[in-house]
Amino acid sequence: MRNSIESLDGHNIVCGFGRIGQRIAEEFKAVGQSVVIIENDPLKLEHMQADGWLGVEGDGGDDNALIDAKVKSASRLIAATGSDATNLMISLSARTINLGLFIVARADDAANEQKLLKARANRVVPIYRSAGRRMVQLAMRPNAVEFTDIALGDHEIELSPCAVGVTVRRRNNRELHQARRRQLHDHCNQAPRRRAGNDAPSVNADSRK
Repeated sequence: MRNSIESLDGHNIVCGFGRIGQRIAEEFKAVGQSVVIIENDPLKLEHMQADGWLGVEGDGGDDNALIDAKVKSASRLIAATGSDATNLMISLSARTINLGLFIVARADDAANEQKLLKARANRVVPIYRSAGRRMVQLAMRPNAVEFTDIALGDHEIELSPCAVGVTVRRRNNRELHQARRRQLHDHCNQAPRRRAGNDAPSVNADSRK
């Protein structure tokens, strides 16, 4: 395990392997990114390592744990624990060790967003505010939100925004997913557009010449 971590360069570190931390790690893995997880629960760490994850036991705010996770050569760190105070310490400690690290911190309390930014996190995600905003957007503009999900690589959405029956399903093959995205784009460009009060398809610029 330690040898595998030692060989990494430009990898990602996820601090906290709860429900959110696990999903973050899975998203990195799905796009071929290397991940090291820092977790202070020995039992959770044991199960995590049994599933093939690279892990370091300790608190993400502890310099030794960060160094064991090779934070000096990492590209990104996600502070995803359920404690804003811990995420703040993680941001401070990681930034002290690696000035070029891109840090994203979770904030359960939106009031702590500015504190985390002052701790030199590059971005802060207020979990509950973000979830609430997304639910409202899905309720009011579901097609637009789902189309954005497809563009960003969410494989779990079924979507046919141009009424042409294009469906994107989960695939483990990254190249296949990219091909589907190109197919979706082509269909959108070719789908007939209805003019107001007219069911006839729009005429493209070339046909009018």
